Amino acid sequence: MTSAADGRPGAAGIETLDDFVHTPARLSILSLLAPADWVLFSFLRDTIATSDSALSKQLSVLEDAGYVECYKDLAARRRTSVRMTDRGRTAFEAYLANLEALVARARGGASVAHDEIGPDREQRDAEQPRRVDRLPGDAEPAEVVDHD
Repeated sequence: MTSAADGRPGAAGIETLDDFVHTPARLSILSLLAPADWVLFSFLRDTIATSDSALSKQLSVLEDAGYVECYKDLAARRRTSVRMTDRGRTAFEAYLANLEALVARARGGASVAHDEIGPDREQRDAEQPRRVDRLPGDAEPAEVVDHD
């Protein structure tokens, strides 16, 4: 997977996953922050089942990238709250859109964002059979299969 920090598809319309967001710890953090306003550090730590130091490191990396903002309330027993910034939300939503397109393709669907849609495409697809790739070990190309 190559990085696509701007969320745009890679070469030839292939979606790429942002390696920075794709890191499991950061992906877990961002997925917990996405539906919330502010989230307590302790909630993130307990939900992700990680140590304080590991979470602090990932939050520092995300904060340096401008994806999250941390607020330390010294009056309230040094509680730390975290929220996703607009930049983080944009990157996370682009990541999810690319992931959804990859999942749709894997399940036999087309990527709406990168596939031509409309009656012309439907007509063309109905007129032309789709060729199935050669399977490993096959001496001859696999059978041509119609869409229906």
